[in-house]
Formats: sequence, C-alpha cells, structure tokens
Amino acid sequence: MPLDGSIFAEQALDIASNLAGILKAKVTLVSAIPDLPLATELVAPPAVVVPATDETSILANYLAENRGKLVARGLTVETKLEYGPPAQAIRRMGSGVHAALIVMATQGRTGRPPPRPPSTPTKGTRASTAPVPR
Repeated sequence: MPLDGSIFAEQALDIASNLAGILKAKVTLVSAIPDLPLATELVAPPAVVVPATDETSILANYLAENRGKLVARGLTVETKLEYGPPAQAIRRMGSGVHAALIVMATQGRTGRPPPRPPSTPTKGTRASTAPVPR
C-alpha cells in the first residue's frame, strides 16, 4: 500500500485495511523517496548552509503512525521506505514482499487529461505482477 500523505492515499488506506481484515492478510505500507536533489541543493550556492527537512524521518514517522492505527484494528502491518522513482519503488517492494494485491490511489482527476507523462499508479500497474484494483 503506497502512501504519499495525500487525501487519496488515506482513502485507499481505508480500502486496503478493510480488505486485509476480511482476507486476514498482512499489510505492507510503503513510501518512496525519489533520488532527486533537494530543491535547496538546486538553488543555493554550495557555500550557503540551508536547513533541509529530513524527508526520511518524516516519512518513517508517517508510516509508523499509520502502522499504529492499523495494528490497533488487529492487522499485521509492516512498513518500508523505498528509494528511487515512486513507480519503480512500488514495483520493487511488491515483488520483494510477494504482494498478492497492491492498493494505490490516483490524484482523482476525471475527464480527458491533457497530454503528460503517465502517473505513478499507471506506471506501477503496467509492470506489476500483483493485481491492482482500479
């Protein structure tokens, strides 16, 4: 179950936890940290020290908080932080834990979208070996 902090991911988490409860399945919560330089690294000269947010600890705390909520509901839950492009990280995690099902959220856009690169859920579902409900 990929989590990015969005309202859509939170809604998908409810669906995943309900399914896991019915199926008596383990839930793996995952967040991806892209291998991109921080914005401060792109705009600040090297000699300027700019405080950067520790994205790893923020996401680890976010995953732990959500894990606690699901464990309180009686579910078996593990968390994983993956690095790299989100779609690749989700596929890697899914195959690494032998996921039987991956629940993901989209950004909720409707209608014909303007031309743009495929979204993370689209990229994740194209190459996933686990079923992904839509």
